[in-house]
Amino acid sequence: MSTLERVFESLDAWRHLPAYQLERRADIFFAMFLPDALSQHFNRPIKRNVIPEFPIATAAQAAAIAAGVKAGAPNKVDFFALSQDGEAAFLVELKTDMASKRSNQDSRLNEAAGRSLEDLVRHIMAFAKNSSDKGKYGHLLCHLQQLELVEGVSDSIIGLSGRKYTGALNDVRPTAGKCKNIHVVYVQPRKPNEDVIGFCAFAETIERIVDGTTEEGEFARLFARYIREWAWKNAGSPG
Repeated sequence: MSTLERVFESLDAWRHLPAYQLERRADIFFAMFLPDALSQHFNRPIKRNVIPEFPIATAAQAAAIAAGVKAGAPNKVDFFALSQDGEAAFLVELKTDMASKRSNQDSRLNEAAGRSLEDLVRHIMAFAKNSSDKGKYGHLLCHLQQLELVEGVSDSIIGLSGRKYTGALNDVRPTAGKCKNIHVVYVQPRKPNEDVIGFCAFAETIERIVDGTTEEGEFARLFARYIREWAWKNAGSPG
């Protein structure tokens, strides 16, 4: 048995255990193919640089930021992605267990999607200003600049603190005005509606784009095989 097979065999076995969160361990594998799955689902090219754990403000936090008040720690959505033309953004939540879906999370994401992308970026800049993780927010701002959602980010911002950090942050400006729509998308085992990419469809996308004769193709086909199983065999089920 190869190392890759042992990895997936362990994930498959451990997902049945109490408190084990498969989505927190398998998210990197989904992220590798997420732009392809989104492109297939929405029939438009998607940029490759996906951002995980994307910070979003609640409605109350957005109001606090607008009033110039500290808003506390943000909520996160599992992935953020952007279309190649910059006109569509995607807030993507990964669920490896159908039982883990929550209506309050749906409401929070839909409320965020009702804002402009420029607002979401401004909220991130406010979180960056008040966070103790300034280096990590510096890296996030660099990623946003690569996506052309902000400008004015200096590479040196990552090592700054205090007034120098605040001054560098003041030079950053949102440039997300091209975005016309923000979509909330779930990647989950089964597909009850059009806002969901089911695991079987995700597997089909993987199999369509990979060459099975390469090492990468071997990994991709193995991953596709397991997520097909996860689509119909619930965590904690017998057998």
